[in-house]
Amino acid sequence: MRGDFRLRVRRGFTLIELIISMAIIGLLIALIIPNIDRSLSKNSVANDAELFKAKLEEVRLLSGSTQQIDETGGNSGSLGVDDVGYYAILLDNINTNNYFSIVRISYPANSTTAACRPLAARTQARLQSGPCFVQRVTFTARSRKVYDQDSFFIAFKAPTQQLFLLERPGNTGTIWQELPPIFPEDIFHLTYQDKRAKVKLDDYTGRVQVEYE
Repeated sequence: MRGDFRLRVRRGFTLIELIISMAIIGLLIALIIPNIDRSLSKNSVANDAELFKAKLEEVRLLSGSTQQIDETGGNSGSLGVDDVGYYAILLDNINTNNYFSIVRISYPANSTTAACRPLAARTQARLQSGPCFVQRVTFTARSRKVYDQDSFFIAFKAPTQQLFLLERPGNTGTIWQELPPIFPEDIFHLTYQDKRAKVKLDDYTGRVQVEYE
């Protein structure tokens, strides 16, 4: 009988064992969480870089498929002005956080009266409204434009998909120029916690290069 009673007794955890177990769990969490954060940071930056690549390709395809029905003012060819002469990505100096815009630009870019002249497209992009505004694309990471122009457009001419850089000489005035696609060393930087990436464009090809730090 006494032996049967001893078999039925169950020994629980002691206080010391519980404390040691909690300490081990806490140590494991302390080791794992920083690695998770670093992994998430890298993924966020990498995902944003891939998003920019995809949107640049989308803009190129838009410029190749635009039809007359897509004209904002319906006067394609009138007085030598095409209301949808370009589709472009706008990198704007007002953007100190985490977005860029897709817009329509009239051809030629130096027109001061066209419906989607660059200044009008930029204004509408900031308001996220109007026929020249297509889409705002938001990053997860923080973005910072490093090119010295206050704002510029990476533009594909419709329907040839020829790549141009549209900017204002000296950052002043209302006249924008269609320039060869010779890009600065860095277009913008992406930063998320301790991870950073420099986004670059190859001259003429417009191929996106990403340099992680």
